[in-house]
Amino acid sequence: MITKEKLSINLNVLRNKMPKKPAVYTSKHPVNLKEALFLYANTRTVNGIQASTMSFNQNNWPLLLWVNPFNIKFGFFNKLYYRKWHKSFNSKRKFTGIKNFDYLSIPYINQTSFKKHFDESILEGFDVNKIYVQKKLKSNHLLLSKSLIIDEIFNTFNKQLWTASICTILPILDFLTREILNTKNLSTDMGKISKLFEQNGFSLETVDYLMPHITLVMSSDPEKKLSKKEKDELHEKVKNNNFGIIGPALSSFLRFANHYYGYYREDIRQNNIINRHAILHGSTNSFGNKVNTVILITFLFLLLELEPVFNILLKED
Repeated sequence: MITKEKLSINLNVLRNKMPKKPAVYTSKHPVNLKEALFLYANTRTVNGIQASTMSFNQNNWPLLLWVNPFNIKFGFFNKLYYRKWHKSFNSKRKFTGIKNFDYLSIPYINQTSFKKHFDESILEGFDVNKIYVQKKLKSNHLLLSKSLIIDEIFNTFNKQLWTASICTILPILDFLTREILNTKNLSTDMGKISKLFEQNGFSLETVDYLMPHITLVMSSDPEKKLSKKEKDELHEKVKNNNFGIIGPALSSFLRFANHYYGYYREDIRQNNIINRHAILHGSTNSFGNKVNTVILITFLFLLLELEPVFNILLKED
């Protein structure tokens, strides 16, 4: 099992591995987390994903990465996005689709400009990407032996059997944790990963420090009201966390994992709680709904997208 000290070393390995800005301009940028390990992500992309991650955090969602980067679809907003936000109402240029990770801002834009609920936008986006998500999960090398179970997840989803779908996803997440940690110990779960990061300074309260420009975000927040000394101290803590777009994704994963694997001693009455312990021990009754099902699929997809990153961070030798 990887130790606190080894994770600290591996975090430095990941930092040093992040691509530097190329001397000559290139339009080739990463479209997923795996590519971010060898392709430079420009500042605009990094800032956009970081801002979107903060928005997803505020609405209790893991970062959404299940959109096909080569055929980006997100419901009705695809065409409206280009016309409204690129001032092209009178332009002769044809709409060619949303680029790169711009789709991550759509739920926030819908909420603030069109009064459309954050969850509703994501569900709409999931419905038009559902077939892609299912195929992507079934083709993942870690889940080849779980093909029938993946089909069962989507069969129950399509029948709106939300509780059945969620309860089928739970053991898949446990299985993937053991695969990524390379252990056969059935008691090992993602809570151990969260604990290792906490020991290295990235607890639930500080996971945002994994984001490259969090100092600027927190300094501009009027509710924080940071003094110059506090800003300087924060900058010192995060200045070396140059993980590009991987930083926000890893931060989102750890934030959600901390809640998902958190320990509850009493019954939970809220219907927006996704907590493994509460579900398995029957202390929550209202978790079975479409929003929570898509949240858990989003978390599963995020874990799989982070696999090449965890291969670096959790390497023992």
